[in-house]
Amino acid sequence: MSELSLEAFHLKDNPFSGTPPVSKEDVVWAAREPLKHDMQELIVNSFISTPSRININWGEWGTGKTHSMKYFSREDVLDEISDNITDKKGLVLNIFLPKQNILESIYVLIINDLSMENFSEVIRSIAFEEDTLVSDDVKNRRIRNCGVSENSAKVFTGLISSDNDIIFSAKSYIYLDATRSDAKKIGVPRRITTKSEQTIFLSEIFRVFLSEKSPYSRILIWLDECESVLNMSGREVADFRSFLRSMIDLISNKLTIFLNASLKSDEYITFKELLGTAVLERVYKEKVFPYINEEETLEYIKQLVNNEEYRNPQIKEELLGLNLDYFPFNEDCIKGLFELLRNHLGRTPTPRNINDALSSAMEYTLRDNALTSSISSHETTITRDFIESNWDEIKLGINV
Repeated sequence: MSELSLEAFHLKDNPFSGTPPVSKEDVVWAAREPLKHDMQELIVNSFISTPSRININWGEWGTGKTHSMKYFSREDVLDEISDNITDKKGLVLNIFLPKQNILESIYVLIINDLSMENFSEVIRSIAFEEDTLVSDDVKNRRIRNCGVSENSAKVFTGLISSDNDIIFSAKSYIYLDATRSDAKKIGVPRRITTKSEQTIFLSEIFRVFLSEKSPYSRILIWLDECESVLNMSGREVADFRSFLRSMIDLISNKLTIFLNASLKSDEYITFKELLGTAVLERVYKEKVFPYINEEETLEYIKQLVNNEEYRNPQIKEELLGLNLDYFPFNEDCIKGLFELLRNHLGRTPTPRNINDALSSAMEYTLRDNALTSSISSHETTITRDFIESNWDEIKLGINV
């Protein structure tokens, strides 16, 4: 929808867009308070309780798993949760599960999300402490005290070298692209070559991030789209199981892994069978993401359209004062749409189904010139009759 079209609805952006905001800092939570409470409790428990753990979030596609990942990865949201528990921050990584070459791909995605700049800053805080001039031997010793091997300490020290060639070689080593020459420059016998070495090296990176001098007290890794495990080869599944088990065992404290999987009940049974007993023994909670009922839908829409991310606060107050809580919709319209959706889907809708239907209705209103001047006078034109009369067109915009 164009900017002009959105202005006609007194909106700055489409709150029902099927595409999530580019920045996780712009993600808004609306209604569904029980789900929000449960997810927040899982994160609080992660900060309170030391042992590492796995949590599984599962449910039908569109029930809010990816949205939860993005919302609870917002720096301000996470800080608000952790501030009453610790003086340190939580380090959050959002990873979309790769479909192939899974172990190396996860490794590289995690390294990218950590960022070399951030990692180098943490290394500096450990290696230098309060000093300005420190020998490489002292730097190595301080880094090794984090629980890493001598060779890994040399690689990490290389990241903060004054020699750009050594920095480049250290980064190449971390990204699994090191040559023999790179290994020689940073003083290690060879590059990483096996899957086991990748996992161990990654665990040592995490130990550095969780060390006493680091600003982080907990690492939270969200692995999204884990339903793809159902379509992986046996070897890839085995590698994924090994990664999860090894991470929890090698980082026995202060690591939480969330597995997000869009699955039906029968698929979830298969998913757990593929994860295997060794992984399931390390699972702390299994959270089912539910459908959204009619009452929640009303509150969901009200909170979204009136959020300052989407609507000017002054206009919001004016509309609420006129009892136009859901503008450009009304309560009867939403109830009618909910019923149409339920009949169309043959089940209760998901939040994504609601978003698709409302977005489609708004687009159809504008496309077919159904928008009248009454909107400018704060009267709702997207009514129940309008939705029902044009349902055959509106439902084309709903992803099932």
